[in-house]
Amino acid sequence: MQSRYAIVLLIILPFLSGNGNGFRFKVAFKANKVYRTSIVTISDGTVNYKASKEILNELKSRGATFPIVTRKKQTIVMVSRTGTIDSRGVIPFSDRVDSASVIQFVNGELQAEKPRMPIDTSFKMTGFIRNDSMIVEDIEGRNMNPMIKKSVKSMVTQMIKSVKFPDRSLEPGDSFVQTVPLTIPLGQLGEIGMTITTRYKLRQITSGLADFDIDQKYDMASNSDSLKFTASGAGKGKMEFDTREDYITLMDTRSSMTMVAHVGPLDMVVESKDRSDISTTITGR
Repeated sequence: MQSRYAIVLLIILPFLSGNGNGFRFKVAFKANKVYRTSIVTISDGTVNYKASKEILNELKSRGATFPIVTRKKQTIVMVSRTGTIDSRGVIPFSDRVDSASVIQFVNGELQAEKPRMPIDTSFKMTGFIRNDSMIVEDIEGRNMNPMIKKSVKSMVTQMIKSVKFPDRSLEPGDSFVQTVPLTIPLGQLGEIGMTITTRYKLRQITSGLADFDIDQKYDMASNSDSLKFTASGAGKGKMEFDTREDYITLMDTRSSMTMVAHVGPLDMVVESKDRSDISTTITGR
């Protein structure tokens, strides 16, 4: 889930932008630019089980240990290129993964078999910008099966439509709240409903850089009989916006989440703490 959400963050960053005196958000994806974005996520998790003593003893007799403590570090570098705007106001774009790596520890031991990443260096996405909307035409990648493609496209479309900012100039000290509901398709497993609520507070604008404090809340639940779970969490962070480029160049968040999944007679409790650091450099083509 974290990997899939990271992909969407990389894709929609151009739509979290603004300009003007003071600070006003608007779509600001510029033509003939190269955006190189790095996202580093470190996730610390604990998995435990709740069940009758008989079931837990049976699991232990089969070699299971509780709790399971994990740490995963994932690094992705994505390069986005925009083309020349045409007479209709259309800007073509392409996204590709320049590098991707992941390491994972389970109960303190480095895992020789690396977890599968939804995207790798074979990932590519193409589309265009028109009338302040991003249209995804195609997604490619050897690990992008039809379900993941559908899920990513759906999340991108929903987030672009849902992300709305105040139509007014913001001054230091001003804040606003944004609520983004998402439905994530999982094929035969049904759907996951997710709501992300974010409060942005503009701290200052210095040398063309606008600094924000971010507070987030997350709520998730599934509607599938074969995959029942609920999850909630919260996070804090900072965001830096370059008013000269009309683009977010830095976003750091620290978050925690607790998920309870019902698996037959077992309740699986997953607690995670995540650190995500996103940075972007922009050059002309």
